[in-house]
Amino acid sequence: YGLLHLQKLPQESILIVKGDVITNSIRYLQQCEGKRPDVQHFDQSMMTYKWFVTKQARHFREIIFPNQVYNPYTEDGYAMETFLDRNALNASRPVYLCGGWYHDEGSAKSGGGIPGFQTWPVGTCDRIREEGDTPTVSQWIEEMEELAFEYPTPSVQKYGEETWERVTYNDYWMAKHKIPMTLLEYSTENNFNQEALQHAAARFEDLILSHPDPPDYFYRNAAISFGRLRMAGSQCRMV
Repeated sequence: YGLLHLQKLPQESILIVKGDVITNSIRYLQQCEGKRPDVQHFDQSMMTYKWFVTKQARHFREIIFPNQVYNPYTEDGYAMETFLDRNALNASRPVYLCGGWYHDEGSAKSGGGIPGFQTWPVGTCDRIREEGDTPTVSQWIEEMEELAFEYPTPSVQKYGEETWERVTYNDYWMAKHKIPMTLLEYSTENNFNQEALQHAAARFEDLILSHPDPPDYFYRNAAISFGRLRMAGSQCRMV
């Protein structure tokens, strides 16, 4: 599970995460097995502790901490927007987000997130890009292909809802669904972009075929994608 988030990232990536399972699985792989030491891994929750910069800053390479603690509401704190301004604008050091933001610093009207930055799903994680740094659909798909992931999911019969194994199972399928769903949303917001729709439809179809018990909304979103395609027969594809 930890390798899902780590192994295919570009060299010298920065990885910002939220969630115990993601954080601890990556920390184990890096500290105990020596995997991907080039990736700099930041747990947002840990960054909110006042001891973090004092104790941990020396372990990071060329990272600028704008103040003493990740907390935009205190005098000695800094916002994630400022942290990204200082560390996420180097093209040779791409930045990714796994598990979502710890704080939504943007307004609810603007959809939350971090002002000045956007996230683009590319695998189990999202690529963080400066606002205005918008890839073409082809560039976006190419990055998805480079970070494509598979995971031998644990048995849902063996592990109950309260177990970490079930958490990894749910996270995996949510990540698999998020990519075509975001392509579908992008298409809707961009005059039903056909390139994005084609990839969304194909990925929804693969998702349904690979899931052991596809939920209803997988079929619904696949049907919407095929229905909006301007290809002969696409409207009947999922029937």
